[in-house]
Parts: sequence; C-alpha cells; structure tokens
Amino acid sequence: ILTSWSPPAWMKGNLSLNYMMAGVENYSDATDNKLEYHYYDEFAEMVVAFCKVFKEEMGIELTGFGMQNEPAFHEPYASAILDPAHFVKLIKVVYPKLQAEGLHTKLFMPEQAFGQTNNSMAAYIDALQADPEANTMCSVIATHGYANDGIAAGTPNFTQWTTMWNNAQEGNYPKELWMTETTKIYANYDDAMYWANSILGSLEYGNVSHWTSWTFEDQLFDEKSNKPTSMFYATKNFSKYIRPGAKRVKSSVNGTSTIISTTFKNEIADGGNLVSVLINNATTPATVKMAGTGLAPQFEVYQTTAADNFVHKGTVSKNDIVLLPA
Repeated sequence: ILTSWSPPAWMKGNLSLNYMMAGVENYSDATDNKLEYHYYDEFAEMVVAFCKVFKEEMGIELTGFGMQNEPAFHEPYASAILDPAHFVKLIKVVYPKLQAEGLHTKLFMPEQAFGQTNNSMAAYIDALQADPEANTMCSVIATHGYANDGIAAGTPNFTQWTTMWNNAQEGNYPKELWMTETTKIYANYDDAMYWANSILGSLEYGNVSHWTSWTFEDQLFDEKSNKPTSMFYATKNFSKYIRPGAKRVKSSVNGTSTIISTTFKNEIADGGNLVSVLINNATTPATVKMAGTGLAPQFEVYQTTAADNFVHKGTVSKNDIVLLPA
C-alpha cells in the first residue's frame, strides 16, 4: 500500500510540503495547507503514475492507495488538510483515472487518527456513504491508532472497533476495514501485551483485514540491542500462521473473561488449517482445552511470554489441557 502525506508543494496553496506548526483544521476552505482544487486532475495523474511505476518497473500492483494521511492535521512535516466533503470529491477524480489505465489498486480513506474528534472517522465514513457515486469507488475504510493528539497510542477498544465496523458496513457498498498505522513505543513486556490485545481486538471485533505498524524501530526492533522486542514476537503469533486470505471463524472462551481468543481458517493453498490465538490477561496461569466441531486431532503450540519469544511448546491433542502462562 502507498499513502500520500502531502501533495507536491507546487500543487498546494502554501507552496510547501509542511505547515511548520502542528494544529487541526475542520475545513479545507479555511487553509492554504491543502491541495488546490484546480489541481485535482494533476494529483490524480500523479497517483496513476506512482501505481504504474510500481507495476511496470517492479512488478508490484499496489493493493491500495491512500490519498491523504491524517487529513485533519497540520504538521511540521509533510501534511495537508482534506475535509470529508473534499475527500469525497477527490475520490471521484482519482478513481476513474485508475480504471482508465486498467489498474486494480483500491482507494482507501480517510486514515484519520481514531481518537481525533474534529472530522472524526465517522464523519469521513458518513460523507463517503452519502455520495452514491464516490461510495462505489472507495472500497476500504482505514484508520490510525492514535489518541486525539495524533501522537499517543489510541487503538480503539473492542466496542469501538465493532461500532466502526458496523458504520463501514452501512448502505449498499460495505467496506473493508484496515489499520494502516499505529504505534506503541516498547519499554517492557507489558507493551507487548498491549500490542497483542490491540491486534486481537481489531481482528475479532473490527474484522480488520490489514494491520500496519508505524515502524520497526523502537516498537518491533530494539536498535540498542540489535534484537527484536517482545512486541515483534507477539505480532508473530498472529502473522506467522494466519495467512493472507484466511477467514475468521467463530470462537469463544467459556468460564472466564480474562482469556480472549480469535480463530482463523486458512485457504486450502495455505494448508486449510485452523489457527487460534489466545491471550491470558490474568495475573495467574490458566488452563484451557480446545473443543468444537471440525477440529484437527492435534495442534502445534507456540508461546510468547516475558520469558519466551514465540517458542514451540510441542504438539497437543484437541482434548488435552493446555497451560496459558500469566
């Protein structure tokens, strides 16, 4: 995927990629830190050119293109304001040009920080769904996991994920839901648990089909020790065996609220196997036993804890009791 943080300076009213100061803005008309309206066609041609370079020079057809990163923020780095109404207008200019070139790259929007209340995620989703033409052209709703300052971690909780997913499904053209940027600076294993809960919550309660970390440095990788962090291994518990195209199936944990789970069935090409991720949020170890219909006779167990980094713990039968460390 590819996202534009700012149009080229010559396409903007302030003739600069950045704004030199942080701030928020509700309306594109109220600022010169925006793509000038008469350059929408040129911007669309630039998007097509980017997508064609990836396809023709590198053999990669981009899955998705985001036209403006965090569109309600002024920033002292590359940024631009694109309010909900103008985001919808830009979609209607960019999408036909992608189609005319035979490109299958999806458009995603708005990549607003989830915790931001001015021009919220819901405001952008509602504006898109209110336009019958644009609504057919944008197939993905994307959010960023930050608080209202756009900096601190602010991943949606489970209920908020479900609310956003339901919002994205309204009308005749339901959307995929993606997390295209989020962060949590790693300090200790508690951060890995936060990260794992955030991923599981997005998958289980938001039906998210794409999750992207902001960076490897200081999150998944410790540049001082030159080693992966526990957040990396917590991520691996999901990404290693839940393969692209896997379908989520219903699963639950009975008898406790401190253990949460999500389960996927991979496509036949990837083995067609079930993959369950369980998280024990209690302060004491717990035991579980897999039960249900259509289960394989055996499961391979991989464990990440404060002491173990995605360690293979052996094979268990479906009726065996499995220990989940605290």
